[in-house]
Amino acid sequence: MSPSSAQDRFLQLLQLSAREGTLVKLTLGRPAGQATDLKNLFVRPVELKKGPHLCFVWRHQTRDITKNLTVEEGLAELARQLGPTFLDAHLFTQTQTAELRCHGEGKDHLVVKAASSTAPRTQAAHNREKEHLLDATSPWLQQLGITNERGAPRAEMSAKYRQIQKFAELLSHLLTDAGLLGAEAPATPLQVTDMGCGKGYLTFAVAGLLAGRAEVTGVELRPELVERCNAVASRCGMGHLRFLPGTIQAAELGAPDIVIALHACDTATDDAVARGIAAEARVLLVSPCCQKELRPQLQAPAVLAGALRHGI
Repeated sequence: MSPSSAQDRFLQLLQLSAREGTLVKLTLGRPAGQATDLKNLFVRPVELKKGPHLCFVWRHQTRDITKNLTVEEGLAELARQLGPTFLDAHLFTQTQTAELRCHGEGKDHLVVKAASSTAPRTQAAHNREKEHLLDATSPWLQQLGITNERGAPRAEMSAKYRQIQKFAELLSHLLTDAGLLGAEAPATPLQVTDMGCGKGYLTFAVAGLLAGRAEVTGVELRPELVERCNAVASRCGMGHLRFLPGTIQAAELGAPDIVIALHACDTATDDAVARGIAAEARVLLVSPCCQKELRPQLQAPAVLAGALRHGI
């Protein structure tokens, strides 16, 4: 099938947008062949290390096939796909939209309209950098061995880095819903206590998130961890963060607004809940750990003994 004048015009608009960097996305649909499971072709610009490319996603009934092509390769491929393979095409650019419907016999129909928004499109990165609440270059992240001197997560700590950032995001939402952040936040600094804080990763995350708005205390039974965390806090100039040795039952809480206990061992989570309720804390954020006290009391029937002999 030779291209119609409508197809030619559509391809000209596509080529111009791709080469000038105004292309937003392209969708091809209505496959011409009825015997194939191919449904659509989606195309968007991406920025790779080798330069601008077009990302193709062929959507089939049960699978997707993705391939990155250079701009010129991509334009040539689209010229081959339009008409013989797909009969509908929708082009979106920063300035206009174009819709092509192929009917054959010179009856193809093209509609071009101004785009609803002319706001400039952000750079199309292939691996877009996720926005985080905690600055990756924060000194405490490096001091705790989570990031390197360039502020990039260390390979062996990448999972911990993601956990810390996700925790900060969840905590921010919870405190906003509780009226402790945002327009309804109290004028005085919040009092936060992290029970059984361990190495202090999430305690530092709380202090980093609420810097200038809270005084944060970490309580940990192991004195060597308390000493290490206090040293890091001091080196990083975090005067609103301190760590105390001792048990949850004996900790001097004062009147905390927020009590946190994440994976505190054995029944420590229960102790933290009890202390938080007694202190009338506004927010209790807890995630229980393995129940070392309860586990030995569970007796599996003989038929399941082999399967349940491991604590996990």
